[in-house]
Amino acid sequence: MGTLVAFEWLSLDGVFEADSMADWFFPYDSPGRRRTILETYQRADALLMGRTTYEMLAPSWSSMADDEMDGLAGVLTHTPKHIASDGPAIADWGQTTTFGGDAVPEVQKLKDDGGTLMLIGSGALATTLAQAGLVDEYILLVQPFVMGTGRRFIGEEMQTALELVQVTQLDQGQLWLHYRVKRG
Repeated sequence: MGTLVAFEWLSLDGVFEADSMADWFFPYDSPGRRRTILETYQRADALLMGRTTYEMLAPSWSSMADDEMDGLAGVLTHTPKHIASDGPAIADWGQTTTFGGDAVPEVQKLKDDGGTLMLIGSGALATTLAQAGLVDEYILLVQPFVMGTGRRFIGEEMQTALELVQVTQLDQGQLWLHYRVKRG
């Protein structure tokens, strides 16, 4: 049985999607943060995302050379990707497959294949998979900024008991938090 890890970058108040990343994300960029992000993505045997996240990431990342962004472009391009989509999706970035319909049985099959499947972005998909008991771990990169408004990654409908695995303080007050879902 594989492991499904939800990896998300958020503001301190849990916002992962807002009109602008200029306030809460870009000012905290640093070599240490980029290295931590790269190392986190390197743990994945495959990536999982919804169509919206894929369509947001694919145009820019697929056009980069493998060594750009400290090697992150190559990791993202060459790691197999699975896209959950309710509508037509163009999957032309590296090794990418799509599936439609109910994501729960599709993701269960991917987990049954073994390895580490990393869910990135895709808040609605994360909620669906968490409610189905498929998310095993959460890795959160928390920026020291209160956004106030925007879409929160963890909504009211997500209730899960977690145990802390690791905390790493990065420069500029950022935290890399790794939690495991408590079972039973």
